[in-house]
Parts: sequence; C-alpha cells; structure tokens
Amino acid sequence: MARITGKRVAKGSTGIVYDVLYIVSRTKELGLPADLLSMPEEPSKRGETVSRSSAEARDRTAMEARFTAKKREYVSSIARENSQAERERVRASKLRLRYREVTLKLAAMMTSMQKASLEIEHLHIERQADMEKMNAAVDRLVAEIAAQTTAEEVANVTIDYSKKIRSANNQLSLQL
Repeated sequence: MARITGKRVAKGSTGIVYDVLYIVSRTKELGLPADLLSMPEEPSKRGETVSRSSAEARDRTAMEARFTAKKREYVSSIARENSQAERERVRASKLRLRYREVTLKLAAMMTSMQKASLEIEHLHIERQADMEKMNAAVDRLVAEIAAQTTAEEVANVTIDYSKKIRSANNQLSLQL
C-alpha cells in the first residue's frame, strides 16, 4: 500500500519530488523501483514496517552528512579553542612568574636605593663637618698670618724709627 505524503520542487533541478509512504507487510517491499527502496524504519502500531521514499532517505543522509561535518567542525573549533586557552594559561603563568621576579628585583633595588640614600646623607654630614674643620683651620691660619703681618709691620716700624733716631743722632753729633 502506498500513499503520497508530500510534493516539492527538488533543489537544483526543475523536477518535482514526491514523498511516498509505503506500508509493507512482513518487512518486505515488493514491486518498487530500485531508487525508491529504503531501509525499514520503526514498525507502525499494527506491526507493519513503515518505509519512507528514497528521496527522503537521501535528504536525511545529506542532512546527517551536514550535521556530521558541522560536528567535526565544532569539535575541531573546540580543540583549537582549548589549545589556544592552554597557550594563554601557560603565557599567563609565565607572566605571573616574571611579575614576581621583577617585583623581587624592584624590592631589592628599593632597598639598595634606601641604603645609598642613607650613605649619601652620612657622607653629606661628614662633608659638612670637614668643611667646618677646614673653615676653622683657614680662620686660624688667617689669624696667624695677620699676627705675623702685624708683628712684621711693628718690627718694620721699629726699624724705621730706629733708623730715623740714629740718623737724627748722627746729624746732631755732626752739628755739634
């Protein structure tokens, strides 16, 4: 027994495709052309096997092939994304490790800078003390030089007056 269940225009052609439902007794399809043969599907309520036309079976096969191709595409895409995610996780891990290393180096540098700053401050204080000692020494030298200069000037003045006194004494003795 055969029954037409649908009529449609086939894709890519001008022909018409009929969907036919055959109900076959004892699971055999008798008297059908070869292109209409298809695998039996589920039994009907009365125990008869229901078979769809080969056009529908081809459509189903094509659809299954598309779904299989899509599934492979999705599985491949998921594998690529998982691989990319793993690379990103490894990269992030390396970056975290590098961050820790740089942070430790920075902390060491900061400690060194603080020590250097304290050393510079200490050297500055020492320099100030040395400058004060040097200024005191210069002041002492200036005082000594001033004292020597004054003593020399006094001596020179004394020598000048002695000469003048002698000269005056000589003139007086010559006049007498």
